[in-house]
Amino acid sequence: MRIEIREESVIIDGYVNAVERESKPLAKPGRQRKFVEKIKAGAFGRAIKRAKAENRAIRVLLNHDEKRELANTLDATAILKEDNIGLHCHCEIRDAELKEKAAAGKLRGWSFGFYCLKDDYEERRENEEVDHRNVRELILNEVSILDDRKTPAYAGTSIEVRDDDMLEFRAFEDETELIQEEKENDIHEFEHRYMKITAEQPV
Repeated sequence: MRIEIREESVIIDGYVNAVERESKPLAKPGRQRKFVEKIKAGAFGRAIKRAKAENRAIRVLLNHDEKRELANTLDATAILKEDNIGLHCHCEIRDAELKEKAAAGKLRGWSFGFYCLKDDYEERRENEEVDHRNVRELILNEVSILDDRKTPAYAGTSIEVRDDDMLEFRAFEDETELIQEEKENDIHEFEHRYMKITAEQPV
């Protein structure tokens, strides 16, 4: 997560979750054993396209709080895409509380809430105590910026919505880089710096 504080807004840029990488052990109601999970490549991209086709906003929230919407994809204050690393978010937020938290170093990382449309489980492998879950299709409900009240580490919880539907939350540990600006800068300069940094990251 890279944070740039401007005079009237905060630019937040980073990876919400990585694809094809195993989570920490998770639990889900109805399953006896814990599992590690992978979001399969392409699942986020298809979810973003589906939301766009339905003219449905994917919102950026604070700590999964439905009352604390910070940005969304419909008004282009948030731009979501999937690349070869995972789900990437770039957003510009005009929120006084978030700006204060950013300046105080209280933003910790990302999380996302989703409904699973298609998954499969592989039984535990030799010398392992957990199963393996592959999430192949999902509805991306929201992404959240987490402050110091939450602990991101791709550790997940599940909240039961109704018997046949489960809203699941996943958090992702991400390095935070704070860039404080005294005045407004050209956004292209920031994007150039970001592209240079990510180009050096191993895939």
